[in-house]
Amino acid sequence: MIGPPFFAVEPGRQRIVCVAAGPRQTPMGEMAARRIEFSDALGPVPAFAAWIDEHDVLLESYEDTTTEEPWMRLVEYRRG
Repeated sequence: MIGPPFFAVEPGRQRIVCVAAGPRQTPMGEMAARRIEFSDALGPVPAFAAWIDEHDVLLESYEDTTTEEPWMRLVEYRRG
């Protein structure tokens, strides 16, 4: 399950898979990131994708695994 401080809550189990890694532009400049895909662990529910940083902060989120334009993007990021 995913819950606060993350962006979504799902009542069932989810399968989370890292499918790519590489640099991404963020409000703090270029950072190492991972692309992860979420899907229902028990059935064929449509998956969605996101890019997260090394601290598991959501950088971009996508409606599905094939969309290239994010529906949500982090615009401000402060650490410390």
